[in-house]
Amino acid sequence: MSGCAIDSRRVRPGDLFVALAGEHVDGHRYIEGAFARGAAAALVRSGAWAQSRDAPARPIIEVDDPARALLDLARAERGRLRATVIAITGSTGKTCTKDFTAAVLGRRLRVTASPASFNNEVGLPLTILAADVTTQAVVCEMGSRGRGHIRALCEIARPQIGVVTNVGLAHLELFGSPEALHAAKAELPQALPTGGTAVLNADDPVVRGYADSTDADVVRFGLGHDAVVRAEALALEERTGRSRFRLETPDGRATVHLPVPGEHMVANALAAAAVGWVLGVPVEESAAGLAAAQVGGSRMEVFETPAGLRIVNDAYNANPASMAAA
Repeated sequence: MSGCAIDSRRVRPGDLFVALAGEHVDGHRYIEGAFARGAAAALVRSGAWAQSRDAPARPIIEVDDPARALLDLARAERGRLRATVIAITGSTGKTCTKDFTAAVLGRRLRVTASPASFNNEVGLPLTILAADVTTQAVVCEMGSRGRGHIRALCEIARPQIGVVTNVGLAHLELFGSPEALHAAKAELPQALPTGGTAVLNADDPVVRGYADSTDADVVRFGLGHDAVVRAEALALEERTGRSRFRLETPDGRATVHLPVPGEHMVANALAAAAVGWVLGVPVEESAAGLAAAQVGGSRMEVFETPAGLRIVNDAYNANPASMAAA
């Protein structure tokens, strides 16, 4: 089998189709559609699907819990991968940082990255399972809805590099207190191995403090002079709102022109450049990768109408920090 899918519409020939039962849709209803698109086999809940007598024989794998089996598959596949796994978490900026990081690393490495915002117990396994023997770096997001979620995802992905973009108030209602939220985000640096690298936002006091809770090496990014990877001479283009800055690393400097508007995108780009520096991407290639990056939809997308009206679509999600930044 060449891949894995949970949406029958996205099945490619040779994929394993995993039938998951969601709140509104049950994947078991779409097993025949998955086979029609070329699925090699289907992973189903025992007794949840009966094949028609007049249909051709289908390779069916029955398990007690397909969602758990998906996690187990990803855990096993991670053990076979030789790629470096980079995990990204934070209250905001995860997806854009993931996109920037994939663009930077893609200048030198074969990269597999999370599609869209695949950052939970379903999306993360799909990211791991999308990698193959030629993959050199896997870039994955990790979201959290409570204590222990990121720790559980780290047990699957076993990242060597962990990025924390920031810690704010996003999803505070799920955690109950800022302290619980801070502790949840700390689970990523805590999970990193000795010899790994925690890439931390030097401008966020909570994230800076995570340096004391990891056995990994620490690389800080930000605008301050104590950041190892930092931005100097930051300016915004008046018409486009895009940022221009000088990227400073211990190995050199280069001018960066970001392809997406918003000063808040600079921190995301710096996090990606820091990962690039850790993995040996030259600063000039990091700058080129950032300039060519494509970030996820509905994130500071700019459209101009025939009448000259400019529309900025930043409607993917909303929390106090992202709304203020937009």
